[in-house]
Order: sequence, then structure tokens, then C-alpha cells
Amino acid sequence: MRRSRPEPRPEPPAPPAADLDPSAFEETAAFRAVASDDPNQTQQETRPPANEPSPADQTAAFGTVASNSTATFDAVDLDEHPDATEPTPHLIPGLGQGRDNDGRNPSPLASFAKMRRPSNHVLGVALSLFIGVGVGIAIIALVLWPQLKADDDGPPPDSTNASNNRPVTTIPSSFAGTWKGTVVNTNRNVSFPLEVTFQSGGTTGRVFYPKEKCNGTLALTRGTESALKMSLSVAKPCTSGVVQITRQPDGTLQYTWNRPGTSLGYGGRLNRG
Repeated sequence: MRRSRPEPRPEPPAPPAADLDPSAFEETAAFRAVASDDPNQTQQETRPPANEPSPADQTAAFGTVASNSTATFDAVDLDEHPDATEPTPHLIPGLGQGRDNDGRNPSPLASFAKMRRPSNHVLGVALSLFIGVGVGIAIIALVLWPQLKADDDGPPPDSTNASNNRPVTTIPSSFAGTWKGTVVNTNRNVSFPLEVTFQSGGTTGRVFYPKEKCNGTLALTRGTESALKMSLSVAKPCTSGVVQITRQPDGTLQYTWNRPGTSLGYGGRLNRG
């Protein structure tokens, strides 16, 4: 006995589609399809309908996403696109935009150099001061240089005086040699030539009167580096006595004769001959 097949149940009717008004919705985004694994597949972009709202009403537009990528997004179209090649101006606080150079900002280094550049007046004053100081130094150097040089050449005054006053027991080398000159007898108002000879390290000297043809001997009694006191012994017609011989700053010798107990005397300058 065969069983009869059950008759199929009728499918329930599909619910009626809701009546939706497309104009009630505002498009906010456009999406691109996700690319498949096939790299040769052409990417298709979903185009908005013809009655697409203005770009200002769009929020974002999304590009295709590769299978091995996370996401890529296209920038929202704006009314104005800045020029990417135009450099961003650098502003220094306190410095406004330059009005020269067609409204472009000057370089910060140029602005700083302009601020630090000294004026011609300041440069002129500095140059005048420099010249004045240089001239003053030159004048001081010209005035003081001879004095400094003289101080360097000669010994200090104190040491010179101490050396000149040092006692000696022999004739110093500064007296050595033959000295000639003219001496004057002020009492009788007469003058005559005189020659004296000394040897360094000796204790006696020789004196000669060319006019009278007298030869005498000078014996050292006491003395210093700059002055000698000697006893003169001479034959007639010349007269013996006491002689003082003093070295002068100009290098000459002052020869002075006198006879103790009388007013007789004569003297004069002798030069090394």
C-alpha cells in the first residue's frame, strides 16, 4: 500500500515593504567596495546618485580597502585647497608680518640683523674714541720713552751715590790716564797749563807744569771712587801743597791746589788727553 506524499505547505506571504521616502534621509558618506584577494580585479567606486548633495554636506568619503590593509580614506572635498608648495610662514613673537616684499614675512635672521645693526652715529663716536685713545698713547710714549731709556741705561741714583762715596786706598780706574788743561790763579789773575798722569791701582801720580818745566809727585792720602785728596811734592820754582781732584759728571777732572795756612790757590778743569 503506497503512502501518499504530503502536499507542500504554502509559503507565507512576504511582509509588505515599508514605504520609505528616500528624500527623508541625507547622504552622509560614500563607501567604496572592499577589494577581493585578486590583485587584477578592478576597483570600482560606488557613485552617488545624480541628485547628490553639495560637497559641503558630505562628512567623509572612504576609498577601497585592500584585503591585507586596514583602511584608506579619501579626504573630504573642501571649497578651497591650500597650495602645498607654499611654505608656512615663520613668525617671531613681537614681530608683525612684513609689509615690504609684497606682504611676505621677512626672514627672522634678516629681522634680527636689522635690529642689531648699529647706526652711523654710534660707529662714528666709537671711531673717534679709538683714534683719540691711540693718539694719547702715542704722545705719552714719546714723552716717557727717553726717560725710561735713561733710567734703564744708568744705575739708580742711590746706588750711584753709594758707589761714588765708597772709600778707596788706591787710584780708581776712572782716574787712570793722562789729563791736560789750564788752571787759573785767581789771586794773581794768571793761568798756566798743567798735565797729570795716574795709573789704576797705584797710590801716586805724576804732575808736570809745561810753562815752568816743573815735575812733581802726587801721593794719595785718602779718597773715594769720585774724589782723591793728594799731597803734591814739587821742586822750585813751583810750590808744593795739597791737591783735591774730583771727577765731574761730564767726565772731566776738577784740579784744585792750595797751601795750608795761606790764601794761595789755583784750579781748573782737566780733560783726558
